[in-house]
Amino acid sequence: MEKDWLESYIEAKRSDFYQEEAPVDLWSKIEKKIPKEGKGSRMIFFPILLQVAAAVTLILCVGIGIGYYISGSTQINENPEIAEYLKSEPYFQQLVGHKLEAVSQMDGNTQSLKTEIDQLDARYQELKYELLHNPNANQDILIKSLIQNFQIRITLLEKIIQIKSAKNLQEDEQDRISI
Repeated sequence: MEKDWLESYIEAKRSDFYQEEAPVDLWSKIEKKIPKEGKGSRMIFFPILLQVAAAVTLILCVGIGIGYYISGSTQINENPEIAEYLKSEPYFQQLVGHKLEAVSQMDGNTQSLKTEIDQLDARYQELKYELLHNPNANQDILIKSLIQNFQIRITLLEKIIQIKSAKNLQEDEQDRISI
């Protein structure tokens, strides 16, 4: 096995490494710079105090989070209309998703439509947040507004599908006539 260049260099210069000796009082100078035991125990106490403070903070945050979660879920359970709406929400979302997919399959240029839908979705998220987190809000009006938001999106997408379908039929008829 061949030696690499570093091993060869160290073996060639080994005698140069051992020529100088450390000063006799080197260790005493190093010991003078090390803090005494009284100061050292204080240094150990500070990190332990930080660890305890971090643990207490973590426990408090988890407790607060659980409290918010429980209070939010009890509010939903107290009002059956909110619970019923939240059960029907996936249906509406799926319906909007299918309609949006149908529109994008008909015509790939849906950027402006997507912008409009995103604006409606942003407003929907605001209303939903208000419904779930503000117990003083008029929940009936918020639920009606959420449903109306879905209806607007669905109606908009259905009209676009109708217009695109009519346009495609017209183009097909023109293609048949020109053939």
